Amino acid sequence: MIANIPARFEKLHIPEPNSGCWIWLGTVDKAGYGRFTIGRPGTYKMTGAHIISYILAHGKRPPSELDHTCKLRCCVNPAHLEPVTHYENLMRGDGWGAKNKRKTHCDSGHPFSAENTYVWIGTVHGRSVKMRQCRTCGRAKTKAYMQRKKEKPSA
Repeated sequence: MIANIPARFEKLHIPEPNSGCWIWLGTVDKAGYGRFTIGRPGTYKMTGAHIISYILAHGKRPPSELDHTCKLRCCVNPAHLEPVTHYENLMRGDGWGAKNKRKTHCDSGHPFSAENTYVWIGTVHGRSVKMRQCRTCGRAKTKAYMQRKKEKPSA
C-alpha cells in the first residue's frame, strides 16, 4: 500500500486547464479539502491530499501550514501550495479577522490612520485580540449618547 502512493495519488486528480489547478477526485472533507488514505490494513490514516502532493513534489513534509494560493481547497497542484505560518494563512483567508485587517476605512468612510484610530486589546471568544475603532465615529457616538442622556427626564 505504501509503495504505490504516487500511482494511487495520480489516479485521484485531474488537471483543470484554465487555472492550472489539479482537482481532487477522491474523498473531500466538510471544509472542502481532499483526503488521502495511507498505511497498511489495520493502520489506515487519512491525511490531507494537498500535504501528500507537497511531500511527493518536495520529498519532505511542509515546515508549516500550506496555503492554497489559488484559493481552491480541493486543488492538489504543488505549485499552488505555499508553506506559511498559521497567522499568515488566516490573514490571507476570508474570515472576519482577515477582512477587518484589510479594511483601510471604517464603515462610515473615515480612514484608519494613526491619528484617527483608537487601538485596544479586547476579548473575543475568550481570547485577547487587538481591536480598533474610528475616533471620529467614536466621538459622534459619545456626543449622541450624551445628548440622549441630557434630554431624558429625571425620575
